[in-house]
Amino acid sequence: MAEDNEENIEILTVDTFNDILSKLVGLSITSTTRTGNMECIKVNTNKDEGSAVIGDDDKYALHIQCAWRITDEKKILIGWSDVYNSATSTEYEPDFVWDKIDGNKRDVNLKKLIADNDLVINDAKVDTYGGFKISFTNKMNFEAFADESYDSYCEFWRLVDNDPENSCHYVSTPEEMYRVK
Repeated sequence: MAEDNEENIEILTVDTFNDILSKLVGLSITSTTRTGNMECIKVNTNKDEGSAVIGDDDKYALHIQCAWRITDEKKILIGWSDVYNSATSTEYEPDFVWDKIDGNKRDVNLKKLIADNDLVINDAKVDTYGGFKISFTNKMNFEAFADESYDSYCEFWRLVDNDPENSCHYVSTPEEMYRVK
């Protein structure tokens, strides 16, 4: 279990987690940033012009540390491992630094996708293995799939609820899903 104070932890069932994710329906992905290879996505009521900062004024933030992809009806548009590919070249670059912000394919393409599309959430569900699928009204899908079987603690993703009166984190790990207050 997480190293959070156990008094503040509530284990959740898949059904309960799905009820929580249903709060995202009608909201939009409005911007993104990254720390290391963890994507940090802002979920809010509308796009904030010029703001890519994830903060307490957002309704929700989604922090993803497992494999994921965004697809349309025909192909994968962006994937988790795109962070390790150059934004400017398809050739091997010996001096390529993947963690430079906006220097990799994932950063550039995800920000462009968010800017060019209304990513309004139509449905959001978790699976029994700790992954999730978010469907958008424009027929794109965002899928995170847990692909690790750690014996020690690791975190696939978390949904941060920034409600000023009831702020908490909903966390997905290999062994359980839980709420931290």
